[in-house]
Amino acid sequence: MAQGIISCALVTIDTGMICLTTSAESRFEVMAEGARDYWVLHHRNGKIFDAIGGVKNIYVQHAKGTICIQACGEKMLLITLADSSKLYWNDWPLTTLALRNAIYQSE
Repeated sequence: MAQGIISCALVTIDTGMICLTTSAESRFEVMAEGARDYWVLHHRNGKIFDAIGGVKNIYVQHAKGTICIQACGEKMLLITLADSSKLYWNDWPLTTLALRNAIYQSE
């Protein structure tokens, strides 16, 4: 994993079910399932943001870490929890490109 990454999970968009996670902690799984709701909320209100294009990533910064939510295919989200001071987020889409492409091709 990249420096600064605490945990990652692949979560289904429609149900919020965790398909794969790097964490053994149930606390992170609950956070990942909940983070999916940020994505759902954006798409529920998405028409408001149409003028600036489709959403690529959603970052939510908390006092002890940042959560990044990004689409991986049509049905999956990659939820990442990271130490913001150790991860350069501008490189994150390129870092995850191979995973996202593999998921798109498998759908």
